[in-house]
Amino acid sequence: LREKEYISGEVLAKKLDISRVAVWKQIQKLKDMGYKIISDQNLGYCLVFRPDLLLPQEIQRGLSTTYIGKKIFYFPELESTNIIAKDKASQITKEIDEGTIIIAEKQSAGKGRLGREWFSPVGGIWLSIILYPHIKYLTDSNIPQR
Repeated sequence: LREKEYISGEVLAKKLDISRVAVWKQIQKLKDMGYKIISDQNLGYCLVFRPDLLLPQEIQRGLSTTYIGKKIFYFPELESTNIIAKDKASQITKEIDEGTIIIAEKQSAGKGRLGREWFSPVGGIWLSIILYPHIKYLTDSNIPQR
């Protein structure tokens, strides 16, 4: 949906390859997330307001990166984005892609450098990015000998 522009449910259904009932259900979900959408029986749906939240779909709309932010996990509030990022990155399956972002509106136990407390109230951008370092490990066989 574009702001202040009507689009019919039929057009949305065709573009998304879903039924008009499914379109209506998705519109209801967007409304529940804070989007202000008006509907008119003859004109369709019109986006009036986007919530000022760090929602993945809003962030990804403006990204043109190769891999950072292709996958975003969003939380209204959590203890620490870093804790979640470390947990996801350490999973044996490694299904979490490099560049995945963990983002929150608020952290209750944010951490800064050296584990220091990091005050992170609502209104900031609190995130961690999962990166897998590509470092060769030193072994006895690849350490130069004198």
